Amino acid sequence: MKLINQPYVTRSTLNVRSAPNMNADKVGSLPGNTQFTAVGSTGDWILVGRKGVTVGYVHKDYVMTQSDADTRKRLAAVRFDDMNVSASKETEAFDLGSISSLPSGKTAAETTCRPLSVSLEANGGTTEKQENTFCRQANDTWELI
Repeated sequence: MKLINQPYVTRSTLNVRSAPNMNADKVGSLPGNTQFTAVGSTGDWILVGRKGVTVGYVHKDYVMTQSDADTRKRLAAVRFDDMNVSASKETEAFDLGSISSLPSGKTAAETTCRPLSVSLEANGGTTEKQENTFCRQANDTWELI
């Protein structure tokens, strides 16, 4: 494995796998535009780390370095001074300042969390065990907490 230890970003929602191949079990997923630590790479696969814990593998075609993501954001910048952003039927825009007050209320959120225990044994016989918790997000993906 080639060590990377750099911030990466997902290009789209993608599956996280238990081993570096498409047939490996899915252990979770990452939403699009999610930053994570690329711990290392093996072939076409990147080892994902989140909050200091190794999570699994994602294919390199679906991720990019944080610096590449930042460059894309700068290239996509638009000068609003050059745009006509007035409220109109075509833009489906409206003036937020014309609303005297917005309704407010309390929203309760409910989620499901599950513990996950992973044990890895190296060829030399050393064993490493990690205890993690994954919680279901509003978009039906699971995030390592």
